Amino acid sequence: MVSTNHRALIVYEGKADMWQGASRIRADRIEIDREARRLVASGSVQTQLLEKAKKETPTKPCSAYLYYREFRRDVYTDTDRLAHHTGGTLLTRQICA
Repeated sequence: MVSTNHRALIVYEGKADMWQGASRIRADRIEIDREARRLVASGSVQTQLLEKAKKETPTKPCSAYLYYREFRRDVYTDTDRLAHHTGGTLLTRQICA
């Protein structure tokens, strides 16, 4: 991990793994730019995001995970709350039965 510019730019290299709640991201390199409000992950990127259930019942509690596998790059910007996956993306969605 390298931190510069008073921790405004943080770079993790070498199989970095970050998580917040149920959301997780793994990559060879993760760069967080706090001033630009952007996260860039590159090299064997895997993200796991929790999708909240539309409706849960006591007999059918349900929350589905979305899994993205990405081989080149993932760029997330906080201002528009969008992630752009590039390079051979595979999406696998696990749905409750």
